[in-house]
Amino acid sequence: LAERHGLGDALRRRVLEQVGHMGPTPLLGVYLAAPQVLAMTREESLKIMEALGPHLPKMDAQALARTLFATAKVEVVHKPFLLPLFYHLRKHREDLNAAETLSCIWSVYVLGFCKPKFRRTLQYM
Repeated sequence: LAERHGLGDALRRRVLEQVGHMGPTPLLGVYLAAPQVLAMTREESLKIMEALGPHLPKMDAQALARTLFATAKVEVVHKPFLLPLFYHLRKHREDLNAAETLSCIWSVYVLGFCKPKFRRTLQYM
């Protein structure tokens, strides 16, 4: 229904205009949902990644795991985003529960990319 009336395109444009002004929680929600719900392109997903990058140091382990999961869902290997994400996940590894650890393992498998230090971290968890 939304696509028939052009609302999907308008909503996608509005979301992309606002990503630079969102905090980490709503931005993560957009990153998780928008690529599928709004049929975002790879370039649009990269724009959301770039906006989310500066928030990584402030995120907790659960949010970081969800960020990696969302990255796997969009299937975009963007090293300038993934490398800091892996670093912050390693810093918070003790706070990840079993389900989040499994989600991280699945995510790096789908992405086909993982730094050796992060791979070792996942092996020992």
